[in-house]
Amino acid sequence: MPNFFIKNSQIKDDRIEVTGDLLKHLLGSLRIKIGERIVFVDEDKNRYLVAVTHAGKDSITGNIIDKTVLIRKHGVSINLVQAIPKGPKFDYIIQKSTELGVSAITPVISERCVVRPEKEQAQAKLLRWRRIALEAAQQSNRRDVPEIKTPVTFTEFLTSYGKVDLKILLWEGEKEHGIKDILKNTKDVKSVAVVIGPEGGFSENEVKIAVEKGFTSVSLGESILRTETAPIVILSIILYELGLLI
Repeated sequence: MPNFFIKNSQIKDDRIEVTGDLLKHLLGSLRIKIGERIVFVDEDKNRYLVAVTHAGKDSITGNIIDKTVLIRKHGVSINLVQAIPKGPKFDYIIQKSTELGVSAITPVISERCVVRPEKEQAQAKLLRWRRIALEAAQQSNRRDVPEIKTPVTFTEFLTSYGKVDLKILLWEGEKEHGIKDILKNTKDVKSVAVVIGPEGGFSENEVKIAVEKGFTSVSLGESILRTETAPIVILSIILYELGLLI
């Protein structure tokens, strides 16, 4: 059963009330009726099982029959920094990365990016990307939605990112560092930034600058993965090494 995200203000005593876009989705797409059960997650990541007592055009209300408070298993945050690819590939990347539990996704525009959205176009894309992340988080039973950040140039990202414990840049030209070597000592890692290039990869100059900024250039082996495949592979490896895939 998917989660649906609500504001804390929608919880009143032992009842939850739904209005707005979520109401339209529950009534129009899912055809929720009185007596059905829905799972909601509030802003504090608490999960509620609710029995619907009213389903009308203005609101859906229900009684809380079970509440599960979040017990944090880990405090690791992963920021996927992805150069924007062509077509719908970025939609796919957001969906799958959300399912894998990333904390944030930062779209960047690198030298070889074909897609370079203007301000208005970027805003429209950002709204769609955030909606995709929300839907993927609901479908995958997450208790939170990853932050989809405003697109920036790769240079802007490198000059503005904060302190990160583990900084990885995937580059097909790397000959010395494999991902297995980099992930040997991850015991105290609490924050990770993973940088992935566009279809044409990063330029040598971009890699050089990133390394100067503290990133480690790594390879995933001899095969060159598509830009939409690489995030799934590297995120799965990192989650496994950090003990977050059970």
